[in-house]
Amino acid sequence: MKILLCSYFKFPNGCAGAVRHEKFAQMLNHLGHEVFVVGLGKHNHFQTEFYREIAYTSFRYASANQWGKIRSRLAFWKHLKTAIQSYNPDCILMDDLRPYVTVQLKRYCKKKRIRLIHDSVEWYSHEQLPYGKLSLAYIQKNCLNQCLVDKSMCVIAISQFLHRHFSKKGIFSVNIPIVIAPEDLQSEKISDGLTHFTYAGQAGKKDYLHVMVEAFSQLTDNEKEKIRFHIVGCTYEQLVASGIPKSQLDSLSSCLSIHGRVPRSEVLELLKQTDFTVLMRSPTQRYAKAGFPTKMVESLSTYTPIICNLTSDMALYLQDGDNALVAEDCSAHALKAQIRRAIAMPAETKTAMQQNAGATAQNRFIYTLWLDALSSVLGESF
Repeated sequence: MKILLCSYFKFPNGCAGAVRHEKFAQMLNHLGHEVFVVGLGKHNHFQTEFYREIAYTSFRYASANQWGKIRSRLAFWKHLKTAIQSYNPDCILMDDLRPYVTVQLKRYCKKKRIRLIHDSVEWYSHEQLPYGKLSLAYIQKNCLNQCLVDKSMCVIAISQFLHRHFSKKGIFSVNIPIVIAPEDLQSEKISDGLTHFTYAGQAGKKDYLHVMVEAFSQLTDNEKEKIRFHIVGCTYEQLVASGIPKSQLDSLSSCLSIHGRVPRSEVLELLKQTDFTVLMRSPTQRYAKAGFPTKMVESLSTYTPIICNLTSDMALYLQDGDNALVAEDCSAHALKAQIRRAIAMPAETKTAMQQNAGATAQNRFIYTLWLDALSSVLGESF
């Protein structure tokens, strides 16, 4: 079967969505299908290139200003239709596309009898967006999840929340979380006597970084001498701009390392010396229920247990004291208790938790474990 994957992702070497498409492409190749990926990656307009034996092209216009990005989005359907006509796929796997593109793609697939599958990975909460329910992203996502995705399509849902939503509408759906390849497992660990904690992400987005910083700032000076807290993905200025008090950041000057945005390879190197990653999210907002934390799977795949509160489907994979330290709620007080628990933990217990984390990644998230689910979507008639 010839399958085309399409999205606005910067494939390859882009965001978590681009990595997810890469894993799907690997899974489809493993199943014996021919795969082609289109997106908005680097400026190789209409030139076919290969990444890890995956054929792909980009519809992005080379431009140093914002107009190039806008133009690329506006012309996406025109270029996608041309690619479909040229490639002649049996099946198309789409991520979140603009409503106009989704409507046109549905019509085209129905006319040409092409199977259309939607990979559903999120559903925004109005609380997380600048203009609430009036935010364009919020309106478009609601339109997609409530109206445009229908029985003419199949769905791959990243979470049980989304799987239940589409199944209740009579849409054939399977749940496939974040998956990894065997080569993504990284077991090497480096110890220097300190307890290293790492958060990698952006301030003011989905993760409650302000809760994490507040919890670390409440540690005693003696406890701070025993740790190193790494923040990757944002600068000191961005942390302050997000609303985190300077007093809290300054109180961590002896143990806080702010790395800013760095290549993924540097993050992986940092995780070699990390004892625990840290993640806190809202337990009630829809985005946290519908999404699935890529950071959790990335942490486990590097044999790093995670300190977190439980959201989405995390409770299906994490067990307190085994591969994670679970905070009772999304508060600095609850997180601080788990940080102190990590600091006091004997080295042999940390080592055991690291091995358990790696085992969880290997036994629950390697993509070969999810091939049957993917095959069922490809073979379901509708």
